[in-house]
Amino acid sequence: MTGVLVNRYFGSKEELFSAAVELAFRDNSLFTGDPTLLAQRLATRVVTKSEKGAEPADVLLLLLRSAPNPRAADILRDSLARHFERPLKALLQGPRASERAAMIFALATGFAFYRRVIGTKALADASGASLFDDLAAMFQSLIDGPAARSPPVRRSRVKNGDS
Repeated sequence: MTGVLVNRYFGSKEELFSAAVELAFRDNSLFTGDPTLLAQRLATRVVTKSEKGAEPADVLLLLLRSAPNPRAADILRDSLARHFERPLKALLQGPRASERAAMIFALATGFAFYRRVIGTKALADASGASLFDDLAAMFQSLIDGPAARSPPVRRSRVKNGDS
């Protein structure tokens, strides 16, 4: 009976999954408002959603449970591109905007995964305020892009026996 209802209302299980993904990704409020505050909005969202007692992280759980299925991964990838990567890329100035948008998403999901799902003690027990500051700084660095960052310090290698 359930299969009949799924087919009647959605056409297939795949289309039901696609509708569920669209529903989970519908909130695009991160990309509205003052663009200079994007890093703070991102950090606030990630820290708040990953705290103990917060509502289940629907998007994170959806990603974790569905990504191993190739067709589900395709649906997720398409939806993430439309709802997150493209809007974020449009806000980013400078080179490699697509890469930087993907890295921002990877940082956000990796942080949430380690704090909420794995429960890494260092992240799970840390105060939201200190986590917010560090995350906002990392997000801001990726938002600003390579031109705004200091070049890495190159250290010369000292060979054995050399001083």
